[in-house]
Amino acid sequence: MAAKKTRRRAVHTELKNVSTNIRKHINDLLGYVLTIGITLFIVYYIAQPVIVEGRSMDPNLKNGNFGFTGKMFEDEDIQRFDIVVIRLEGNKHIVKRVIGLPGENVVYKDNVLYVDGEKIEEEFIGEDINTGDFYVHVPDGQYFCLGDNREHSADSRHYGTFEAGQIIGKDIFLIIPLRGLV
Repeated sequence: MAAKKTRRRAVHTELKNVSTNIRKHINDLLGYVLTIGITLFIVYYIAQPVIVEGRSMDPNLKNGNFGFTGKMFEDEDIQRFDIVVIRLEGNKHIVKRVIGLPGENVVYKDNVLYVDGEKIEEEFIGEDINTGDFYVHVPDGQYFCLGDNREHSADSRHYGTFEAGQIIGKDIFLIIPLRGLV
């Protein structure tokens, strides 16, 4: 009889240990699933990772800079000089600065920006940057965007104006310059 009680206690203790281990594994698994779920929610609905490619945004953003951009919502306001992430065909993304807003007339003359006849200062670009002279009317619902390093940028001068729906992110929170780690 004593042997039976001892055996029952041993089986009970073993079952209790197995149950505790299973609970621990389930809790660990739930933690991983929750972490993955929150990460996916953030990436799809709040922020998108961005890597700056090329020299088009020098000196303000460098090739290889890594960060996150806030996802755009249809009612969100885009302002002149906002840094935006633009989706091109083939799911390619570029980072540019908004220069012209819908309905505006943008003129560059002798490297000076004029919008609807008013001179606009661009404090974020160097004095030795050559934009070239041109005129463009920005259609309604579209934006004229340029890289800060005008001589090395494929932007609205190359692609044309961008529809509001192509702008998928606004502002970039830099985490690290990846090129410094490579």
